[in-house]
Amino acid sequence: MTGVYVHIPYCVRKCAYCDFCSVPRDMTAAEYPDALCREIELSRDRLPYEGPVPSVFFGGGTPTVLPADDLVRILDTIRKTYEVRTDGEITVECNPGTASYADFLKLRAAGVNRLSLGLQSAGTRASRISTWI
Repeated sequence: MTGVYVHIPYCVRKCAYCDFCSVPRDMTAAEYPDALCREIELSRDRLPYEGPVPSVFFGGGTPTVLPADDLVRILDTIRKTYEVRTDGEITVECNPGTASYADFLKLRAAGVNRLSLGLQSAGTRASRISTWI
C-alpha cells in the first residue's frame, strides 16, 4: 500500500529544534498550493502506486499556516488523482495558534480525521481543539 505525504514547508518562524525543511511563510506560500496541485496531478504516471491509499499526511513546516481552503483543495486533488480509502487516516500537523475553529471545521468536513500537534503547541490554544475532535 502507498501512503501520501504532503510537505508544507512554511512556518510562522523556524524553531531552533527543527531539522525539517521549513522556512518562514513568505510571498511564495500563496503560489505553493497551485504548484503542489499541478505536481500531484503529474505524479500519477511517474510514481509507483498500489491503491487504495490508506493514509494522507500533511506535514512540514506547519501546514495550518496555509488557509484551510488551500489544504482542502490539495486533499481534493489527491483524491482526484489517487484512490484514497474511505476509512483512511488523513492527518494534518497543526499549531493551534495558526488555525481557527472555523479552519478545523473546514478540515473536518473535508475528511481530515487526525491532527498532529507538535512541541510548538505546548501552552497554546490546544484545549480549543478538544471540542473539534
